[in-house]
Amino acid sequence: MLHNYAKYVDITPKYGWDTPMRYPDSASIASWARQGAMYCQITGIISGRSGGYFDPKGVATRAELATMLLRMNDQMQEELANR
Repeated sequence: MLHNYAKYVDITPKYGWDTPMRYPDSASIASWARQGAMYCQITGIISGRSGGYFDPKGVATRAELATMLLRMNDQMQEELANR
């Protein structure tokens, strides 16, 4: 969802897409969600849970969601300032 919004407002990173996914459970990320997970890794929006796990079938807490939104806002502000 975050990646789709970033594409909508045209703030996706230009570089880093060829970096291997570093989440230990990256093999369990569905193919349709891999680009979004990579976006979150490149931008630092999701650093992972304990042990760096992405936990694709997990449920985000309110605190985790708030952190992701704040990080995305920071990333958006930085991207827009560099234009």
